[in-house]
Amino acid sequence: MPEHPILEAIRGRETETVPVAPLITLPHASRIAGIHTYEYVLDPGKYAEAQLHARRFYGYDWVFAHQIFQGLTSEERRGVEDRGDHFILRLELGTTFKLPKKGAPHIAERALKDKEDLASLEIPDMFHAERMRPIQLMKEAEEGAVFGNIRCPFTFASTFLYEPEDFYIALKKDEDFARELVEAAYEYCLQSGQAQIEAGVDAMFMEDPSASPDVVSPETFRSLAMPYVKRLISEFRKKVPVVFHVCGDTGSIIEDMMATGADCLSLDQCMDMAPVHERIPVWGNVEPRKLVSEGPEEIRRLSQRIVDLGRGVVLSSGCVVPPIAKPENIKEMVKTGHGD
Repeated sequence: MPEHPILEAIRGRETETVPVAPLITLPHASRIAGIHTYEYVLDPGKYAEAQLHARRFYGYDWVFAHQIFQGLTSEERRGVEDRGDHFILRLELGTTFKLPKKGAPHIAERALKDKEDLASLEIPDMFHAERMRPIQLMKEAEEGAVFGNIRCPFTFASTFLYEPEDFYIALKKDEDFARELVEAAYEYCLQSGQAQIEAGVDAMFMEDPSASPDVVSPETFRSLAMPYVKRLISEFRKKVPVVFHVCGDTGSIIEDMMATGADCLSLDQCMDMAPVHERIPVWGNVEPRKLVSEGPEEIRRLSQRIVDLGRGVVLSSGCVVPPIAKPENIKEMVKTGHGD
């Protein structure tokens, strides 16, 4: 049986049309599906169905299992606290989320409060059937290639495990501790990715926004982010292809990104995809805010420039699609990629 076209494209193979895969996550998917954002997080069925609904509504070529912890265990759901205008969700890992009844979820507390907590950090069982239930539901629908998601160790350490400000201070004053944090994050990411692959994902979308040159130096990327990315990609590519994304202007690390072993690079809207495409398959990179501010004619023009690159291209947004992106603009992206 031939592979899904999007899997062919990220491997640099010829496809009849250009696959389209906008980065639609919780904010836009929940809006299109007509559910509350907290339901999307707390109910694995609604999370899976919202992603499937968005794919059906727009007709694009993937299903994005993007939620970092995928599904919740029964114990985590039992521990949810209703505090009137919001819910509190505590993950087994230790990270706590605030889920407003109106508005976007956000992290309220990181897993580690201070340096000493690292010694007692325990990685939860990522292979738990309930944890992988959303992926199972997406696969059972048989509606396109299902991509898993990994926030790479540098980003995971500086967002889920430790306060970002304190992490960046540690980079300057206690690099050994920062490296220990990233190493712990690597173990979580490895187990999460392996569990997602075992659950049936067709490919992996890995992202490392905190390691962007807009945030840290290229030297920091090379010493504290890239080695762990390479290790993960080496493991995951034994079973599935991998797309790797770093936000912002990645010109100073683009050679390093190619050296990670990824099959395909996802590029932010500020990047010129053409020269990178000469070396490796590319994914991107319509500017997300233009999906809000512009009309279909301009979106078609921007999309066509990417489509014209030819083989080894996936048409996508440069970053996450905003909740208020105009549906007609996303539909225009799909039409352009599919040659309609």
